[in-house]
Amino acid sequence: MTTEKPLNGKAYGSIPHLPGSKFGNRDDKGIDEKAARFFIDKPGKHDLIIVLEKLDGSCVSVANIGGEIVPLIRSGYRAITSKYLQHHLFAVWVHEHQERFNVLKPGERICGEWLAQAHGTRYDLTGRDPFVAFDVFVGQIRQPYCVVNQYCNRNDLDFAPVLFWEHGSGCSIGEALLLLEETGHYGALERAEGCVWRWERSDPTVLIMMAKYVRPDKTPGKYLESETGGDPVWNWRPTP
Repeated sequence: MTTEKPLNGKAYGSIPHLPGSKFGNRDDKGIDEKAARFFIDKPGKHDLIIVLEKLDGSCVSVANIGGEIVPLIRSGYRAITSKYLQHHLFAVWVHEHQERFNVLKPGERICGEWLAQAHGTRYDLTGRDPFVAFDVFVGQIRQPYCVVNQYCNRNDLDFAPVLFWEHGSGCSIGEALLLLEETGHYGALERAEGCVWRWERSDPTVLIMMAKYVRPDKTPGKYLESETGGDPVWNWRPTP
C-alpha cells in the first residue's frame, strides 16, 4: 500500500490562534494583538469578515488528483493508509458518497472536519453528516467562503455554521462567543470549542487570512484513546 503524499505536501495547514486562545499542542502558533485587529476590529471597506463555528474533530480533505477522487488526512496522506480507524471510516464514507465530490476538477479539493470520533467534544449527529466542509482550494489557493457555500448547497454537503458574515465590520471574540452560544449550532453535547475567523477581500489576488479562538476551558483530545487509555468514543458509526 502506497504511503506517499499525493499532493506532495499537507492537505491543510495550521490556523494561528488569536490572543487568549487555548493552544492544543506545542506546534500551535499564535498572532499578536496588532495582527488580530484585522479580524476583530473594523476592517477596510473592501474587507469581508466571516466567523464560523470551530468544530472539534479530525481535519480531512477530498481531492481530485489526476481525475481520481481521493480522501486525505491533514498531513497529506491517503486516509486509507492512516493507522486510525476514524480515517478508514472517512475513506469508506467518501466512496459511498462519491457523487457529492464528482464535480471537483483536477487540482481542486474540499476540506472539512470529520466528526465520527469524539476528540474534545461530543456531538449528536442525528440528521447531520459526520463530514462538515469549511474550505475549498484550487491548487494551493484558498477560495472565498462563498465558493464553499455554493459547492455544498449544490452537492448536498453540510458546511460549518456561519456566525457572522459582513463587509466592513470586524467581530470581537466576545461577540463571536455570544453568537456561538453555549453548545454551538452543529449538535455539540457540551460547550462548543470556539470560532474561526476568515479575512477576505474583494480583490481575488489578495490572500485570505485565517485565525481561530479556542475557549480556555476546553480540553483538547480528552476523549481520545491516548488520553483515556480506553476505547474510542464515537459520535457516528456507519449503519451495519
